[in-house]
Amino acid sequence: LIGLILLGRYLYELKHGHTHDEKEFQQDEYNLKHLMFTAFVTGLVPCPGAALILIFTLSQEILLAGLVAMFCVAFGMGLTTTIFALLAIASRHSLLRLMDRHQHLFAFSHAFLSISGALIITCIGGLLLFGRG
Repeated sequence: LIGLILLGRYLYELKHGHTHDEKEFQQDEYNLKHLMFTAFVTGLVPCPGAALILIFTLSQEILLAGLVAMFCVAFGMGLTTTIFALLAIASRHSLLRLMDRHQHLFAFSHAFLSISGALIITCIGGLLLFGRG
């Protein structure tokens, strides 16, 4: 359903002539306060892997080992997420310069990625919904 909604939204935008231009990507709508709130809310969601480790160690009555393992998982996930976020921020400038020089390539890439991403999400959802184990 999410894939179909994404596909429909993009096709609607395409039909009505909505284009993504450079001004849209350069707007600073994500200020520090908004990013901090998003990071905080994202961090509230428990990691299923860490919960599984904690349940296992509780069942084996080795709570300290479970807490150490959960700390290591949390540290590794936090470090990885931070590195990828910094890389995404750093690559934004390069993307804007590339987009400025190659408008048609950017428009084609955006359309291709939007449509193929929505179709892939729809296909995976359909397989999970109608597939038999």
